[in-house]
Amino acid sequence: MKTTITQPLLLLAAILSVAAPVHANDIKVPGSKFNGRKPEAGTAVVLKKWAVDGNATWVFSDDDFSIELPANASLSTTVEVPTLTARKGRPAIKNPQSWCGIASVEVVRAASNGVVTVTLTPPSGAVHSTSKAVGPGMSQVWVGVPAKAMVAGEWKVSIRATGEGSVVVDDFRWVRLPTDPKGMVFAKPNGFHGPDRLESGALGFSAYTEHQTIPLPVQSVRAGGPAAQAGLVPGDVIIAVDGVDLPVNSCGPGHDWFRFSHESVLGRAGERALSHEAPVVRLTVMRGAAAVELSLPLVRRAPLPDNFPFDDTVTPKLYDDLIDFVRRTRKPNGRWANGGNEWIQTSFAGLALLGRRDPQDRAAIKEIADWFLKRFDEPNRFGNLGYWSAGYSGIFLMEYALATGDARVLPWAERSLRWVERGTHTSKWGTAALGHGPNGLPYGQKALMAPATHVIVFEALADRVGVKSGVWKKIFPYMRDSWSNPADGGHGAMGYNQSYRDKGEFWSRTGLFALAAHLRGVEPGMQSAMAKIMRERHAWMRNSHAYGYPGDVWGLIGLSQIDANAFGHVMREWHWAFGGAWQPGYGLRHTTAHMGSPYMGGEGLINPALAALLSVRHGGLAITGAKDRSWLDISDLPTEPSAVQVHRESDGRVSLTSVVPGTAIHFTLDETPPTQRSPRYTRPIAIHDGGSISARTISTDGKRGPVAVFHLELAKVGWQIDEPNPVGQPAAHRRAQGAIDSIPRSPWRTDRGHEHATFPFTLVIDLGSVQTFSGLFLAHSTAQVVDVTAAKTTEKLDTAAVVATGEFKKKIPQRIRFDKLVTARYVKLTVRSGLDNGKHLSIGEVDLLWPTVTFAEVADRRVALACDYPGLTIRVSENEQPPTVESPVYRDPMEVPGRWLQARLFDSDNNPVGPVRPKRFK
Repeated sequence: MKTTITQPLLLLAAILSVAAPVHANDIKVPGSKFNGRKPEAGTAVVLKKWAVDGNATWVFSDDDFSIELPANASLSTTVEVPTLTARKGRPAIKNPQSWCGIASVEVVRAASNGVVTVTLTPPSGAVHSTSKAVGPGMSQVWVGVPAKAMVAGEWKVSIRATGEGSVVVDDFRWVRLPTDPKGMVFAKPNGFHGPDRLESGALGFSAYTEHQTIPLPVQSVRAGGPAAQAGLVPGDVIIAVDGVDLPVNSCGPGHDWFRFSHESVLGRAGERALSHEAPVVRLTVMRGAAAVELSLPLVRRAPLPDNFPFDDTVTPKLYDDLIDFVRRTRKPNGRWANGGNEWIQTSFAGLALLGRRDPQDRAAIKEIADWFLKRFDEPNRFGNLGYWSAGYSGIFLMEYALATGDARVLPWAERSLRWVERGTHTSKWGTAALGHGPNGLPYGQKALMAPATHVIVFEALADRVGVKSGVWKKIFPYMRDSWSNPADGGHGAMGYNQSYRDKGEFWSRTGLFALAAHLRGVEPGMQSAMAKIMRERHAWMRNSHAYGYPGDVWGLIGLSQIDANAFGHVMREWHWAFGGAWQPGYGLRHTTAHMGSPYMGGEGLINPALAALLSVRHGGLAITGAKDRSWLDISDLPTEPSAVQVHRESDGRVSLTSVVPGTAIHFTLDETPPTQRSPRYTRPIAIHDGGSISARTISTDGKRGPVAVFHLELAKVGWQIDEPNPVGQPAAHRRAQGAIDSIPRSPWRTDRGHEHATFPFTLVIDLGSVQTFSGLFLAHSTAQVVDVTAAKTTEKLDTAAVVATGEFKKKIPQRIRFDKLVTARYVKLTVRSGLDNGKHLSIGEVDLLWPTVTFAEVADRRVALACDYPGLTIRVSENEQPPTVESPVYRDPMEVPGRWLQARLFDSDNNPVGPVRPKRFK
């Protein structure tokens, strides 16, 4: 059947032709399109590869030339059928003898008494033939060749008008298909045209679809479903639905796929049948050489109504199935991982349960929040796709905070958003932008919008719970310039970046940006323009770049908030897709999306995602319209003890937090394991001169978390960045703060964007006072060669000789040790080269190294102390007070009355050198 393929789709198909089709294994039939060389209507047909018997003439029909065959006229040719082999880059075909052949010719129109006969004759001489009476409408004449008869060699093909009237024919096709398709391999989407997996939840079978082919091979049949009841079996090839031949299938995104894909045909047939009292879908299948008609009785009794999802009849049943799916597929420890990425699935599952607002899910919802807090206890655990994982985690946790009022998650949000803001780089156009993660910008510094749109939704929700961030303000110029502005002749969608403002993969990033703007109450003009193009080009909904189904849902959620009418229109247009995927009593079955999604998960992804969307029915989430807050009481739910983290401010105050907040933290300062009798942490503890702190979480029922022991150096009192490279750039100065902020997870990361500075990088640190130290420690560093100079004044720093040079081969914590002690206030690092492709630099934290004190137990409760630098005095204290200049000087192995000792080094002028060193003995 003829379909209209748009010019952009033809262009894309030409570019990607190497990928489609993969498994249909076309048999090449020369001249099979019957398009002559500039024919004129009414002239005699002359074809190079086909013989013409009779007065065949060219006719112009449906924007194309076809051939009119009067009664008894025919077309014939010979076709070389090759030995069946796998295409390049594909797995070998396990059983070539199990592939059948299906040929068809398209009948454009015919006289009322027209008949077409198609005959295939193999080298053996056996004949495979079909005659079909045809009429005024388009149809296909099919010929099936059983697998055993599909031999290689020269075959004869004949198309003859055998009735009394003329027929108009076009487009002869011949493909080979497996009769046992269980092991079929599907193409990864991201722009490829199949083969795709097609799952019909409503009809109870799966198939695989080929781009620009007609037959639809059945891959599997679910026991007890409509297809199984009707007798459909794997290996059957569907050729017609409800008596209408299948159209040429499209696996590419757009209006052709939306109207003519096999998924669309089946989905629409199912919804159409549900409007009848006894809903049945009829399938015509080729089974070997025979055509068989089957009737599939549907389980559901009513179609999705026009006001879906706001109706009170069918949608509640679908919603129940989706939520039940989420509940039963939950993994231990509050997460989801059903064949895909766990933090994406867990975020959608959490949003689904939150949005449902069912009290029975309280414990599960809190457990999801605790899982996220533990999974991403610090931002550097977000990974290489850090802004995606931060966005997903943050959206759920902020919805959770709005629903529960649980303030435990707010420090997590502050840390994460600060980490994102520090991870911007300069785009090709001079604006701050985000990549996939903090390590730089892809695509020649052009960057991309997609991960940033998730982060700005997270940030907008965080703002509602009182967590402020500068991410939106910082990257909005980049986002604005990436938008295709209708005022400048654009189309209104959010582009991939400033150089690629496309209308093909725009859906999710457009909807997410609009949602963030809506939550912030800004940019109404952008929101309106985005809603307009989303309504106009909804057929591209599943084409969100490298994304698929999650992109569907994010775009729909955004559209539901910015334009209810456009949202309603799109949901009505997509009835067939939702209804076709729905298996009553189970949930949605997963059909391959145009772009992405398989590596994120199939049914484990789309069911919770659509369940989250359906919370729009009652405004269950802030992103779906909720205005209320603190509606979910989780105050009586316990929190399991977890590990303790420490953070130290530059003034010496030590803060303790549990990875999963909610249990009491007990601590000691003498290195004994904390118990319930130990002090309970309630506020920051001032520890300026170093020491140690031991901490653990202990729940009210006595459950204990692991003991964490933190050895503390001198506080960075008065430390500041004097000047980083490039000099004079405020952004460079702000970035460099990460080197001394006492947060290794928040590093000094040089700009990796357009026209960035290159090696050598320099950093001057003012230590706030004169210090005596023995080296430098660089946490999470990518430095390769580092020169260190030091001086008491900035004037002397410029002329000072290099104290030491560090050379490194791995990205691990790095130590630069001096040959002798250095006394200075200013330290200058000159990083001459780096390990990260020799272009960029990242240092998690810069700390001083100090002379060390070693403790050794000898007999009779005596202890020997030693220092690794001569000329320094060791003073000791046997109580909780740190050693001072008045404390006893250690001289010989000394007896320790207790089991606790503190030591500190002093120089010849009695100035302390380095931190207090505590030691508890067994």
